[in-house]
Amino acid sequence: MAEDDWRDNPLITEALGPNYVYLLIDPDGDEVFYVGKGTGWRFAAHLVEDHVIGDEGPDEELGAKQRRIDTIRARGDQPRVEFARRQIQTETEAYLVEAALIDVLRRHGPRSVVNAVRGHGADLGLITLDELQEQVATPDLTTVIPAILIKLSWWVDEQDTVLPRNGYGFKRGMSQEALYDSTRAWWRLNIPRARDFEYAIAVFQGVTRGAWRIDHSAWRSEGEKVAFGGHPLEPGDVAYEDFVGTIGRRVPAIRVDGRAVFGTGQPLAYWP
Repeated sequence: MAEDDWRDNPLITEALGPNYVYLLIDPDGDEVFYVGKGTGWRFAAHLVEDHVIGDEGPDEELGAKQRRIDTIRARGDQPRVEFARRQIQTETEAYLVEAALIDVLRRHGPRSVVNAVRGHGADLGLITLDELQEQVATPDLTTVIPAILIKLSWWVDEQDTVLPRNGYGFKRGMSQEALYDSTRAWWRLNIPRARDFEYAIAVFQGVTRGAWRIDHSAWRSEGEKVAFGGHPLEPGDVAYEDFVGTIGRRVPAIRVDGRAVFGTGQPLAYWP
């Protein structure tokens, strides 16, 4: 559909309502590759502009989305738009719908979904019954030992020839070596500030999963992102017991001073 067709029908935005959540779909295979929240003609910008001005999100997400759109257009096609939910009355509700769809698609849908973060309210998102039981039975993280907390998402198979590794994120049954490689890279952080912290802690679904003593002589860079090197802590080590223990420690959403532990969409947090 041409741009004028969108603009000439004000009933479209009226039908969509104050807020909506939309999907971008590759017509070759009908794969959803992006979930977005919008108002007005936001959805149409992906169809009529080479690059969408005002896009929000991590740089890697924007780049991956644009590359997918460019690939579709190179075939002489256009991404297809579908609306997952219309007439959403508040932006907060729209964010929750968007986050729920990202959760489901990233775990059970096509590997091609390019949303880099899970969205708003991710800590209350998709979770298995076993994970929920584990989460509510896990003691709180209360130590005051300084550490960098690194929040992992679900496992994604992706070759990284630089580190190297076969993917990133968290999955049940992964080896400690795989968890280490998943946790150590690639992040945007200030290395001078990071040097004030001795430990790096993997966190998944709000629960700590592994701990390493950072080797501050082993930082490495790739573009604007960095990877740490470290040595695994062992059970019995005071820091290991404080951060992980037998079944992990549940990371609180809010610090004692009232600030959030993890900022919105942020995978790193400096503890405590």
